[in-house]
Amino acid sequence: MPDPTYDLPGFCAPGTTCASSHVETSPGVHLYVATFHPATDAGLPPVVLIPGLASIMDNFRQVVLGFSRHFPIHWVETREKASSRLGAERDLSVPALASDLLAWMARAPLVDGHFVLVGYSLGASVLIECCRRLGKRPRLVVLVEPNAEFAFPWWSLVLARFAVPLYRPLLPFLKWYVRTFVIDVAADAEMYAIYCRILEAADPWKIARAIRALKPYRAWDGLDRIDVPVLVLGTSRDRLHDYGHTLRIAASIPGAAFVDLATNDRSHSEEVAQVVRAHLVGA
Repeated sequence: MPDPTYDLPGFCAPGTTCASSHVETSPGVHLYVATFHPATDAGLPPVVLIPGLASIMDNFRQVVLGFSRHFPIHWVETREKASSRLGAERDLSVPALASDLLAWMARAPLVDGHFVLVGYSLGASVLIECCRRLGKRPRLVVLVEPNAEFAFPWWSLVLARFAVPLYRPLLPFLKWYVRTFVIDVAADAEMYAIYCRILEAADPWKIARAIRALKPYRAWDGLDRIDVPVLVLGTSRDRLHDYGHTLRIAASIPGAAFVDLATNDRSHSEEVAQVVRAHLVGA
């Protein structure tokens, strides 16, 4: 697949320096990573930002902008993204995605105890898995709309197994289904826009394999053994993510803090950086 055509300076605050590359995390697996360094050093820990299933930076423009005002950022796209270079590797399970991130973290310029992990949706699930196998320990883990399991509709599993060549012609149906049965567009129009951008940018072969690999995943066991500081951000008005599961995850992790941002418009805005910064200062 071609490299992402992100206009990196367009995602960050004035004066921010940015660069991107593909990083090998295991034989045959290369992930797209972009780095951002703010114009002035505020002494804040670097943020490692992991987007959700097949998501793209366009969905996080305001989030990256907000963090880049004060925090160094490492944007890491997991292997189910269109940007990854997989070779013959086909494992797209949560443990495999977590192994990639842990391998990258081991070599990245991150100081033990002085970085923040921020994961959205599938990215949050990856961070939960990483917390069970940490080498370097983060100062804070931020789980935004975390999934403890993936409730894909039955027909998506059928499409994932048999209809991948028809993915592009089926896009109008997929968008119709999402806005009719999954997302309350009137209450959270941003989530629908996010989902449409994901559908349009996705690699159908990778997504098909990811859906099959993610369907059996469960994160409930071991949440009570996570021993790093955790902040959970929920979106109570989002019908795509199970808010009850978000609350249960927050309640299961010892000492976890919780903030409800209500909608994806807020959870994908500069407010996230403000909440994280306030939490770090308060802690």
